[in-house]
Amino acid sequence: MEKFGGSTQAFKILDCGYKLYPAQVYTLTSIPAGIELARQADGADKIDSLKIFTTRTGLLKSATGPEKWAPATKETADHNLPYVASRAMFDGDINVNSYAKEKISEPKILDFMKRVTVQEDPVLSSREPLTTPCRLTAVLKDGRTLTVQVDDVAGSATRPMKRDAVNAKFVQNVSSLLNNIQSEALLNALWQVESESNLTNLVRQMKPL
Repeated sequence: MEKFGGSTQAFKILDCGYKLYPAQVYTLTSIPAGIELARQADGADKIDSLKIFTTRTGLLKSATGPEKWAPATKETADHNLPYVASRAMFDGDINVNSYAKEKISEPKILDFMKRVTVQEDPVLSSREPLTTPCRLTAVLKDGRTLTVQVDDVAGSATRPMKRDAVNAKFVQNVSSLLNNIQSEALLNALWQVESESNLTNLVRQMKPL
């Protein structure tokens, strides 16, 4: 059991990450990269084509197979580097609503994804598994080229997520089930779970009224 941590070394749980966005780990860095790239381009609609450079695992896990360019389900979309990067560029965010049926079948996104290519960059691959970096290079309709690279995101083992970010993600994820007062009360209770002697009240708070 000592290899999991203890008196002589830190517990391995401290190396675990917490996703800032509801998306597969190999797509996470493409989200802030895509948002910034669209900002520099003055809008995703100004981009003619996009090339995504990722790690070898990122390519295999999130950008291999024809379904990655034509997602039909939430499960295909949230494990999908071309879709996640494109959606982030057009919406400025990735959240639980990013995988609604009308989102993943939107003609504008599907047309844009036809002009997205993905390839491995061995330099980025060499940084695995500590980080899952991503580089986006866009050719604009006016002929300019823009590049943005993101090496990690908040929530990775190398960059722990702040409490405010955890709270914001929780509230967004339960927004369709709980109102603001309910979600805040539940969130406060969850942060205090270690001091609870009876979890009955906590479970009740998880049930929408």
